[in-house]
Amino acid sequence: MIRALAAMFCFCCAAAGGFSQTRASDLTPEQVAAIDRFVNAEMQRERVPGLAVGIYSRGQILLAKGYGLSSVELDAGVRPETVFQSGSVGKQFVSAAIMMLVEEGKVGLDDSIVKYFPDAPESWRNIRVKNLLSHTSGLAEYESEERTGPKGPFYLRLDFTEDELLKKAEALPIEFKPGEKWDYRNTNYLLLGILIRRVTGTFYADYLQQRIFRPWR
Repeated sequence: MIRALAAMFCFCCAAAGGFSQTRASDLTPEQVAAIDRFVNAEMQRERVPGLAVGIYSRGQILLAKGYGLSSVELDAGVRPETVFQSGSVGKQFVSAAIMMLVEEGKVGLDDSIVKYFPDAPESWRNIRVKNLLSHTSGLAEYESEERTGPKGPFYLRLDFTEDELLKKAEALPIEFKPGEKWDYRNTNYLLLGILIRRVTGTFYADYLQQRIFRPWR
């Protein structure tokens, strides 16, 4: 599996670009060469082992190209079809799904999240759905080095069920009063993903596929 974290530990030089494949339309060779120079320079500067670039106009693919390595260990190159973890790009789709449920009357922005997580601690009672969406819940960040490391409760190399993740999230401290200030926390969207399943009965990724991605095909 390709992990975004690999960029923090691995380095790929421009020479690795030979592994890439290109699909291009309506771009001149000079434009593609300029893109190559820019991407390779940024990869070196940011110490990124591999990435994919897509340039689109009015639904047409102008450029789809892989640069560098998708697996340093296996010396496997990035291709236009390489699947990466989306990371926080997914948050916009989770929030869109929540707002669809709000429009349908299945979720209220002012609902206490305890409505959806009845076994949550009393300290969660004043946290609203809108606080999770806007990163104003006050919940601590689960994705810290200490908490996701080998001795942490959210160790990244282990698999957890949603119920297990929820129980671990419920043990996190609240660092400020809900709505008091803004602070970006992945914990908020972890909970929103679980909330989608609890309301719809469908795993959030499947729900996004059914309601957001598939209708646009």
